[in-house]
Amino acid sequence: MKLYEKMQIDWVGAGALHNWDNREPSSLSGRLFRRISKKPKAVFVFLCVFCDPFITTAYFRKGRFDGLTAQDWQIFIKSVMVSNSYWICISALLGNGIVTAWEWACIHTPLTTYLYPLLGYK
Repeated sequence: MKLYEKMQIDWVGAGALHNWDNREPSSLSGRLFRRISKKPKAVFVFLCVFCDPFITTAYFRKGRFDGLTAQDWQIFIKSVMVSNSYWICISALLGNGIVTAWEWACIHTPLTTYLYPLLGYK
């Protein structure tokens, strides 16, 4: 972040994201970002999920290169926490899904055996 500030060049394109009002993006994530760009909290969550905390912080600085403020550091720390929490949950769900599918395939037990505890059946 300090190197980005010192260079004073928007090489990540975070400032360019603010200019999306004039054109229609072609990708799904681009259209979704344009739709939520008016809501700062939604943009924060979107950038935390699809980008890294550095880009999230650079976006909310809106092209400023006048020093890192306490708010910039708060945004960075919060985006690190949100991004890591999201990816830990996704990885855990994916990992558990793969393990469950592997066990089911190897043991040849019906899938309902694994689903009954989740659905509350005994």
